[in-house]
Amino acid sequence: MNKRLIFLDIDGTIASYKSPPSPLTCGAVEQLARDGHSVFLCTGRVLCDIPPVLRALPISGVIGAAGGQILVGDVVLGETVVPKPLVRDLGRIASEMGYLLVFEGVQGVYYLASSQKIPNRDYTPIADMEEFHSVADELDVCKLAYFHSQPVERRYLDYVEERFAHIPHRPGFGELLSRGVNKAVAIRRVVDHCGGAIERTLAVGDSLNDLEMLQCVGTAIAMGDSPRVVKAAADYVTGTMQEDGVYHALRHFGLVD
Repeated sequence: MNKRLIFLDIDGTIASYKSPPSPLTCGAVEQLARDGHSVFLCTGRVLCDIPPVLRALPISGVIGAAGGQILVGDVVLGETVVPKPLVRDLGRIASEMGYLLVFEGVQGVYYLASSQKIPNRDYTPIADMEEFHSVADELDVCKLAYFHSQPVERRYLDYVEERFAHIPHRPGFGELLSRGVNKAVAIRRVVDHCGGAIERTLAVGDSLNDLEMLQCVGTAIAMGDSPRVVKAAADYVTGTMQEDGVYHALRHFGLVD
């Protein structure tokens, strides 16, 4: 049997912050590993935000921070860090405009406190700008995310889009990556490192930060509740996470029983 490199998104695909992977999903990953396939988590989360229950799966590595961190076995293939002056400047602007800004770093995940809260997240709050500057000096930020109860002002979007790769998930929520960073770029590095072929890759995802990943792999699978543009990039649309869509997609392609 031809071995494949398989890339699985986490949130909305195999698990969420509220829900661990289902028994069917865990069993599918275990069978893939037993059959000699290499399974990688490919997530928007930074590595330190991936819980033990997911790390315990028989995986060959992790792409974290939507491509900003690349780990194969114990080998770090890449880690892209946002320049600290840019982190400080963005924090100042977000504070002035009342946006909740999340700093996803190598050492931990912090957020600049506002009147808003982040549900289902065990992140560390930053109380004020004095504390923020201290944290910003120490934290190696790989990715940022912003939250606001209303659509974000155009001047803020102009600022971030001039400096970052911007993934606008919905009005008031988006992710910010260093330019040139995405899951597809990271997957190609993993494929080259493993001596594989992109045609023998398979990926499953559900959100806009999965779009480049689905466009680059040999077999692209979108979850059933993905945005239309994500489904349009897929070769196959499966069920939702709650419907064990990953398991059923892998079974559809003959990779699990």
